[in-house]
Amino acid sequence: MAWTLDDALEGVTILERNDEWGTYEFLVGQLQTKVQVHLLRSPTTEQTRFVRSHDIKTPTMIDAYHSSRLWWDYPAYALRNAVSGITQYYDEAIRAGHVPQESWFRRNDSFSEF
Repeated sequence: MAWTLDDALEGVTILERNDEWGTYEFLVGQLQTKVQVHLLRSPTTEQTRFVRSHDIKTPTMIDAYHSSRLWWDYPAYALRNAVSGITQYYDEAIRAGHVPQESWFRRNDSFSEF
């Protein structure tokens, strides 16, 4: 399936979106932690990398999830992986019967706001 930027943001509450600058801010489920994503385009390969403000660590996980692949062929793919890298684990914890907690989000120390 060819993802679009709209598809990539499915399942989250969008707070701010700037496709031109590649910046997105959203909420997951009922939690109030604002997750930000920046998409960065390589000038040499035209691939897109994402940087996310938070990672997630739910009770069903051993450690916080950090994506091992940050570069993608298209911006929509990068954004989709940035979002789903949080939502899939959030959804898994909810299905396992856990009550959502703000503490599930872990600030990414290498993230800086533009």
